[in-house]
Formats: sequence, C-alpha cells, structure tokens
Amino acid sequence: MKKAGCAGFVGTRKGASAKMKCYSFDEIKSHADCLEIARELGLNPNAQGRCAATWRGGNNPNVAINKDGWFDHKDKSKGSVIDLVALVKFSGCMQQAQQWLGEYLRLIPRHDTAKAKPRKAATRSDHLRAEGYIEIQRYDYTDASGELIHQVIRYENPEKPKQFIQCAANGKESLEGVETVLYNLPAVVNSKQVILVEGEKDADTLAALGLPATTNAGGAGAWKWSYTAALMGKDVVMLLDNDAAGLKRAYDIGRAVRMEAASVKILTLSKLPKGDVTDWLNQEGGNKEKLLKAIADAPKLSSREIAELAGKQAAGDVEPIGAGEWLSQPDEADRPIIEGLIDEGDRVAIVGQSKARKSFYALQVGVAIATGSEMLGSTPNAYRVLLVNGEISAHAYKKRLRNMIEGLETNPGLLDNLRVLNLANSSEVTTFATVLNEAVKQKCEVCIIDPVYLLITDELDQKEVKAAVLEMKKFSAEGITLISVYHSTKGKIGDRQGIDRISGSGILARDCSTLISLCEHASEPDHVVISAITRNYAPSEPITAKFSNGAFSLSDVAPVEANSRTRPKRHIPVEEAIKAFTEKSICYGDAVKAVKKQCSCSDVPAKDLIAEMTKKGMLFRMELGRRTMYSAIKRESV
Repeated sequence: MKKAGCAGFVGTRKGASAKMKCYSFDEIKSHADCLEIARELGLNPNAQGRCAATWRGGNNPNVAINKDGWFDHKDKSKGSVIDLVALVKFSGCMQQAQQWLGEYLRLIPRHDTAKAKPRKAATRSDHLRAEGYIEIQRYDYTDASGELIHQVIRYENPEKPKQFIQCAANGKESLEGVETVLYNLPAVVNSKQVILVEGEKDADTLAALGLPATTNAGGAGAWKWSYTAALMGKDVVMLLDNDAAGLKRAYDIGRAVRMEAASVKILTLSKLPKGDVTDWLNQEGGNKEKLLKAIADAPKLSSREIAELAGKQAAGDVEPIGAGEWLSQPDEADRPIIEGLIDEGDRVAIVGQSKARKSFYALQVGVAIATGSEMLGSTPNAYRVLLVNGEISAHAYKKRLRNMIEGLETNPGLLDNLRVLNLANSSEVTTFATVLNEAVKQKCEVCIIDPVYLLITDELDQKEVKAAVLEMKKFSAEGITLISVYHSTKGKIGDRQGIDRISGSGILARDCSTLISLCEHASEPDHVVISAITRNYAPSEPITAKFSNGAFSLSDVAPVEANSRTRPKRHIPVEEAIKAFTEKSICYGDAVKAVKKQCSCSDVPAKDLIAEMTKKGMLFRMELGRRTMYSAIKRESV
C-alpha cells in the first residue's frame, strides 16, 4: 500500500512538544485492538466487524476488521492498525499515525524513555478538533414539554467527511442510560402529518417552512420502537436522500412505522447524487408549494409495497470475492452455541404440533443457553438470551418457568442472562425491527421468538414471507442467533418430510440453518421424537424425549414418530408382565395366554414381552422333552 508523505503531526495536543515522537510499531500492534480503534475513528463497524471505507468514499461495508488488522474487499488493500489510522486520519501518513496511536495507548516513545504520565482521556470532539474539524451546529433533542434530553453535534472539515457526535444533556459524549427521543418531538406530538427525513439539517429546513419534520439520532440502525409509538395514528411522509442508503432507510424504518401510522408515503425529490430535500429546495427549484403537491400526489403504501423497495437496494450490500483470495484469508473461528446443532448468527426453526409442547421446548432451550446447562445430552455455551413470549399470559408463563427450573434443579441465580419479553397481552403491534432493537438494547446474543407468526402478516404470501426473511437476516448481521417457533402444517407431521412441516410458505423452512422438529411418539404418551436438519453439520439421529415435571428429559424409548400408518401401541412394562408367572412351569402357549390376561393385550405384544423378559433374565426357560417351559424360578433341564 502506498504511503503518503507528511510534514508534521497536526493532532499534537496542547502543551506537548511539536517534535515528532517515535514509537515501536511492534509495540503498537501488540497493544492496539484494530476493531476498537476503528470505533474510536468513527467507522462504526457492525457486529460482524464490517464497515465502509470512508477514506475512499465507500458506502458499503466492504472492509472486514478484526483485532489484528483489516482487509478491504473492494480494492483488495489490507494492513495493520497503523495503516488504518494513517488512511482515516492522516491522508496515509504513517509517522503521524504511529504518534497518534502511541499517545492514545500511552506508550513510551523509543527516543523518550521517561515514564509516560497518565493523562485525561481525550474525547472524540478533542480528536476531531485536532484534525481541523469545526463544530457547525448542535441539534437539541427535547421531550414533548421542551426539556433537553440529548444532543447531536455536527462537525465539518472541508477536506474530509462530516462527523456527528451524540451526547447527553450534561455534555457527556455518551448516550448510555439516556432514553433517546425523536428530533423536534413537540411538533411531532402536535401534528397529524409528520415528515420523516434523514438528518437534523433537513428537519430544520422544513421547520423553517412551517412543516413538522423529524429524524432520529444514529440513522436507520438506531430506530427504536418508542419512535414508532410516537408516530402512532399519524400520516407519515418519508423524504429520502437520493442514494442506496435512502432506499435502505425506507425499508428498515418504513415497515416498522407502517404498523402504527395511519398512512405512510415515501418520496425521493432530489435528482442530485446523494441529494436531500435541502438540496432540492436550494439548488433544484423546489419550494413549499411543490413539496406539498408532491406529498398530496404520492400514493399511500402498504407494508408489502414498502417491502418491495428492498429489492431495489439489496444487490449493493455484498460484493463477490475471488475464490483463491478468499481461501488465502484466515478461517474464522468456529462459534458453536450447541455443538453440532447451532452456531452464532444462525437462523433456527422449531416446529411441532400442539401436543408436542414446542413452547416448553423453546423455553427449555432458552434456559439451557442462558445458563450453559445440559439439555437432552448436549451442553451449550452460555449466552445472553432474549425470549419473546407472544402467546401465553405472563402469569402462566412465569409458572411454566418456575416449574421448569425446579424440575431441572436450575439455580434461579443463574437466570440473569435470560431476558423475557411478554407480549401476549400487549395491544401494540410487534415487528422484527422492534424485537431486534430490544435484543441489541439488552445486549443479547440469542433471540427466541415464540411464535413467529405474530410478526408475519400472511405466512402463505410469498412476498410477505420474503420480506420477513430479509428482516430475519438482520439478526445475523448483528451477530444474533434467531430461534423462531412455528406451528406445523395440518394433519400428522410424521407423514411429511422435516423440511415440509412448517405451516405456510416453504421459504421459511428452507432459509434456516437448523430445523428442529418435535413430533408425537407413535405409542408413548408424554413422549416426543426430536429430529434436526442442519446445513452446517453431519446428519444426527433422532432422539426420544419424555415430558415430566415441567421439562423434557432423554428417554430410552425408540424414536418412532406418529403418522397415519403407525398404530398406537400401549407401552407395557416388563415389571407388570412378570406378575403372570409363578414357581410353576408352564408351556409357551400357556405363557402367552397368562401374559395376555395379566396385561390385557393381544398375542404379538405378549410374545414380545416374553422374549424381552427372557433376554433380561427375569423369566427362565427350560426344555422338557419337546416342550419349552417357562417359570419365574430357574430349573434344571430334564
């Protein structure tokens, strides 16, 4: 990678010597976490460590970052943390980058062996000002009464991309513990029609025209359910910027808003590249009258029509990579949640008939993963879990959980990692976006939704299901494993292949990394056959589980699924059948009759029981001439 020359360190803090300090590159690399530094630089990598190459004007997350370095899949460049800082902050100057990192990490310069003195941690604003950025505007976010809640600070540098910093009302550059609100909330509350734009500048532009406009801090990825609730019953107009990010925002936010708003309209007014409504008004001949007419003429969109916008921007999210280059890159570490079954970021389906107790199974999975405790022969790694209960009242669900942990002998003190969201009695409409936001807010790595049909309007509508699958994939993009509970098709699911057991469109089953099926046992009450289909692991044998004391446990009963061809069989314990025998020896025919009478069964099960008791040494057989005799007491052969 070509390194640019440089004359000096523009970021030298006040009071420090202007002389360039030299640090050991190896020491910097051993102390620095490239992913952490990327966040400090404002690159905002996602949960997969991907971000845009802002230094070359990139918008798509083509750059992969880990602790040790980065790789740009677009231009095939790569480097260490020093290279990254040089590109992002210092136009490629490695010397300035190493000094910035050395001071940031509080290392000792190679040419200055004096002990480094502790210093007050610089804020992001300090770093931006050191780079020549100037504060342009502070945008106040207030509650409905006008009281300041938080702020967004806009910084600009004529030679670099604009930057934004969010801070609390007290000035602290962090929103931890702050319940953020929509911009210009008083106007939103008091207006029937609200215009939703992509930034505070556009909202202020429209407010100057007397139009109620709002936005949210942090972009589409930071949209919250509370923002949707604030727009309940209102006519919402989304004005998009003219770029792929604008379409993505329409899809991400539009469907969530549509669930609560009276109506949603979506417009892109500017024809300029990345142009916004302010550009349209100032540079393209737009005015208030034209804007109001465009809004009036725009159609009201359904959730399905909003979802169709996703297809217009999905192709730009991922770019291909040469197979040879891909194979030359280090493999990612395996990240199993349940070894051989579920990995981090997987989308998992649980399907079963009502008698199969799939909700109990999903709850037990949540308990096992949250506590790292054994379940049906497997011990998962412990993760923080969000469990969404959408069908059972909170009162009844709490009883289920209490009975389950008592039956499993689980320490309740270990359940802090299990977060339960009870929505059964809620009148609010829940979307995938609101659940994802809650999972991120709760810092959960696993999310279980029971049942998932509550979030899908029509499971048979192909377009609706495709839109839902795209929403589910956003959990994976955030590194969250999504486990969805589905109802089964009508009839006995044992008559169908596992992949065809989910009710509704087949797309739902075929999108999963793992599909877990619970089917009634052919003969044993309170038993289910559990089978799994996985994309990433070798096939596994089905198991039989017994439900008792509020939870499932392994059973040694053969896993035979109930279907239209299997005849239900009553399980007769050998302890009951042995009561048909005494010290007196009887022939085989009489033995069969005795077992049939004792156990009220037919010939076949009676013969099976005799064979099983003989095999277990409970019933003894001896030869008397040509006859075979049976008794409960062993005799010598004659």
